[in-house]
Amino acid sequence: MFIVISKKFFIINKADIDSAEKQPGSTVCVLDLIDETKEPVAIEWPPKIVASRDEPKSKPKQPGNPRVICGVVSPSEDFIALCDDQKNLVVFNKDFEALRHFVVNRNIIKLLFRSDEKTIFSCDKTGDVYEFCLSESTSQEKLLFGHCSMMLDFILTPDDRYIISGDRDEKIRVTNYPNTYNVESYCLGHEEFVSALQLLDSSTLVSGSGDGRVIFWDFLSGKRLFSFDCDQREKSSTNEKPKTEKEQSPFPIKSITTDSANATYMAVTFYKQALIYVFKVLRNSDHCASSLELIQKIETDSEPVLVQFDKAHSNFLWVIGGFSEKPGYLLELKKGEFIQAFNTKVVDFLSRNEQVKVAIKAEHQTVHPLEGLYKHNFNNVEKYYERKMLRIENENKK
Repeated sequence: MFIVISKKFFIINKADIDSAEKQPGSTVCVLDLIDETKEPVAIEWPPKIVASRDEPKSKPKQPGNPRVICGVVSPSEDFIALCDDQKNLVVFNKDFEALRHFVVNRNIIKLLFRSDEKTIFSCDKTGDVYEFCLSESTSQEKLLFGHCSMMLDFILTPDDRYIISGDRDEKIRVTNYPNTYNVESYCLGHEEFVSALQLLDSSTLVSGSGDGRVIFWDFLSGKRLFSFDCDQREKSSTNEKPKTEKEQSPFPIKSITTDSANATYMAVTFYKQALIYVFKVLRNSDHCASSLELIQKIETDSEPVLVQFDKAHSNFLWVIGGFSEKPGYLLELKKGEFIQAFNTKVVDFLSRNEQVKVAIKAEHQTVHPLEGLYKHNFNNVEKYYERKMLRIENENKK
C-alpha cells in the first residue's frame, strides 16, 4: 500500500483503495497537512507532462492500469517524485504539475532526492542504484553501483557524500558519492537481511534486521557501537528460552523511524507483529548515542502498514493501519508516552472513507515477502550418507 507523509503532504494511491473493491483506479489522492481548509486533490495517473523544455507533452506509456508503488517529497517540498508498477517515474512541482518523465529499467522500491533537488536516486530489489538528473535534458538514468544481492533499503547522508545501502546478505555498504567506485566501509554484524536504515546524526547509523536486532554504527569506520536485541528482550519478559542460531527471530524488524528534530525518540516496527517499540536514545557527555531505553510498547490490533514521526512536529507519531477502530492515528508525546492526539483532517478523512479500511484489510491479507528474505540451509551431506549406507546394506544382502 502506497503512502507518503511529508511536512506538507499526505499522499495515498487511490488505486490501492479501489483495487480492494476490484475496481480500476487511476488517481493519486493528496491532502494538505499545513492548510487543513484545502480539500483533498485527486491527481490523474499517469499524468500529462506539461512543463518540459525537451520532451513533448504526452502521457507516459502504460499497459493496463498502472498503480503508484513508491514516492518521495524533496527537502524543500517543492518537488514530488512518484513511480508506478509500469516503470514510469514522474516528477511534479509543488502544485502537482508533471515536469519530467523517466522510464526506468525495473520496478523501484525507494526514491531519494539529493539536497540540491537536482538529482533523484532510485534503488530496485536487484541491487542497483541509479541517478536521474533533473537539470539536464537527457532522460537516461545513470547506474551508480550495484549489490550482488537483493537491496532492501538505502539512505543518503545530508551532505550528499555517502550512499548507505543494506541488502539480503546481511551487508551494509557505505559508498562514496559521486565516486561510487570507492567504498568507504562495510558495517558487518547482522545475521539476517538488513531491512531498515536510519541516520541518527552525521556520524551514527541505526540499522534493523531480520535477526530482531537494532545496531548502532559509526558508519565511516564500520565500527559497531552498541545494539538492542528485541527478540531476547521479549523472551526474557516471558521467561522463554532464547532462540538458537538456526531459529528465525519472531521479531524481524520492518521499519525504524526517528524524530527529525534531535533524534531523541525512535520507533521500531516488526513484520507479522502487532507491536510498536518506542525508544529513547540516551547520550553520553559528548552527545553521542550510548544506549537505548525502551519507554513504551504500543500493542496494536494488527501489523501497522506505516509508522512514521511527523516531519513538521517531532512529538507526533503517525500510525497507519494498526488499529481496527480507525485506519489512521496520530499519537502525541505527553509525559513521556505517546497517546492519541486530536483528530486532524487527514485522520477524519481516513476514518470517514470505508474504502481505506477495506484497502488496509486487503494489505494485511496479501502474501508476505518475509519468508523469501530468509536464507534456508540444506544438509545434503547427511542425506547422502543415509542413501550410501542403505545402498551398502542392500549390496551385503545379495
